[in-house]
Amino acid sequence: MKLGLAALVVAFCMSTAASAATYRLDAATTDRTFFSDFWLTFDDLDGDMLFSLNELIEFSGVYAFDAGNFFDVLTGAPTIAGISDGADFGWTFALSQKTVSTSIRTFTYSLSQAPSAVPLPATAVLLLAGLGGLAGLRRRKSR
Repeated sequence: MKLGLAALVVAFCMSTAASAATYRLDAATTDRTFFSDFWLTFDDLDGDMLFSLNELIEFSGVYAFDAGNFFDVLTGAPTIAGISDGADFGWTFALSQKTVSTSIRTFTYSLSQAPSAVPLPATAVLLLAGLGGLAGLRRRKSR
């Protein structure tokens, strides 16, 4: 019984608080002569369902066909109704090895909620604690 209670306490301590919703923003270019499509994922930390640079988790990067460069750092975001609340005129991308950047607004957007991670280790401990508790009750009743 003590072991089951200890497992339950450990499982409770391992569980995490609810985190912010994670979203994926897909941007498809309307002019393929200059830039490629890109995507990014972000945690909606402030709960407004709008992208802000401080919420960025991952950025795919964007290829500039005319310059022949791959921009792998997102440094600025525009304000787009229902999509983002940035302060820049357009998307601003930079090269991690150079200080070159460019701003663009020629994209169409798709915003979707990314699937959230399931805390399997905590779930497994809770399952084992429950099964252990049931086994302990059965053992006690059979005596």
